[in-house]
Amino acid sequence: MFFLVTGASGVGKSSVRKLVEAEIAGRVAVCELGTLGITPEWSLRWRHRAVEQVVRLALKHQEAGKHFLLCGDPVPPGELYAAPSAGELAGIQVCLLDVSPERQIERLRLRGDPADLIPHHVAFAEWMRLHVVNHRHRPEVIINQGWEEMRWEVW
Repeated sequence: MFFLVTGASGVGKSSVRKLVEAEIAGRVAVCELGTLGITPEWSLRWRHRAVEQVVRLALKHQEAGKHFLLCGDPVPPGELYAAPSAGELAGIQVCLLDVSPERQIERLRLRGDPADLIPHHVAFAEWMRLHVVNHRHRPEVIINQGWEEMRWEVW
């Protein structure tokens, strides 16, 4: 099973990962995009390719009888579903972490995020709330200028 714990920046994904990692060690492989050993570009195309790499890694763990958790990155479920190898996964479960816009802004300021980016993080959180319920919500947000290998037709 592939478990995705996702949400916008500042909602607590990394905190949750740190809390559960020791508890699930040995039974569930835990990953975040930054631990893949590839240089982040933080573009949509890069994220799509990184999600595919995570899916391939999850498939290796699946073959070994382990579950897989991606937690710590704002990966929309629709991107995971459309990754070229996602159809080989035994299953996908998604958990959206969310906070109020006020709490998100507070958390982002406390960790030192640039003030000019905070409105974008808040807008992404609003989009994610709708996307996680209906991954077809405003698909251009994650499709336009993305990786051409993604399989959007599986939606």
